[in-house]
Amino acid sequence: NAQTLLGTGEKGTDKLVGNCIFKQDDITLYCDSALLHQQTNSVDAFGHVHMSQHDTLHLYGDVLHYDGNSKQAVIEQNVSMVDRSTKLVTQRLFYDANTDIASYLDSAHITDKENILTSRKGYYHTHKKQIFFKEKVVLTNPQYVMRSDTLMYHTLSKTSHFFGPTTITSKEDY
Repeated sequence: NAQTLLGTGEKGTDKLVGNCIFKQDDITLYCDSALLHQQTNSVDAFGHVHMSQHDTLHLYGDVLHYDGNSKQAVIEQNVSMVDRSTKLVTQRLFYDANTDIASYLDSAHITDKENILTSRKGYYHTHKKQIFFKEKVVLTNPQYVMRSDTLMYHTLSKTSHFFGPTTITSKEDY
């Protein structure tokens, strides 16, 4: 752990620079620099942020706030979440490590080997491998384009369930 303690800022806050690593249970957080708030048991992480849980779920971004008491994180700027073969890209992601639910409220796209899925809002139940998409959902597959208001997608079985008006257009119709 090659971190340098730069001294304290406000009471109970440590400034750390250089290969910072934090661990809590099955969560590991890596970053270039951090503010460790001892009184609130929280961390503000900056630069090359990487948070992993269960060694299968990986969150990346530029800035992260993690609350060690509630086990909730907000990661922002150039955010990607990788869970095996599924990759989610957005600008702000909320992650609750207690419930294993990631959510976004301002557009994202999700890719796997065959599909590109975009929506304005989404909730990824990482333990169940289910993603719930809401508002302006578009699923692009090599064989079709599907538009819906609400969709549940299972990342392991690659099956979709529709919960609202849906239009599927075959690529042959183009």
